[in-house]
Amino acid sequence: AEKQAQKVIDLSKMQDLSFDDLRKAYETKADAQLKQGQNLAAVETLTTLLGMKNSQVDLTTTRFKAGDILYNEGDIRAAEEIWKSIDGSKSPLLARLVSEKLDHAQWKKDHKKYFQRIPAMSGIK
Repeated sequence: AEKQAQKVIDLSKMQDLSFDDLRKAYETKADAQLKQGQNLAAVETLTTLLGMKNSQVDLTTTRFKAGDILYNEGDIRAAEEIWKSIDGSKSPLLARLVSEKLDHAQWKKDHKKYFQRIPAMSGIK
């Protein structure tokens, strides 16, 4: 799937493809990379898509997905940087998810010292 998506992406450089087709190719490539465990490569692919200028297409879910991968990798700052462009008025659900994830990360950071002290909490990271 990744190779086919890359062929479409390469073809777009020679021919004029619709942005929707190109978006699908990038998302397919990122999904294939995720399945192969190449999380950072998937983020790079999604970031390339986000960098393309097309104001008519809403890429909020793509932005959330890229940030979520980084968040799960433990790179909270990079996730927050990607997520800061999510508009709460257009996507209130995703904006709330972002807010809750960042609040949770801050809570874990603030209470990290207690996790090692309580034996029942030793398995929680």
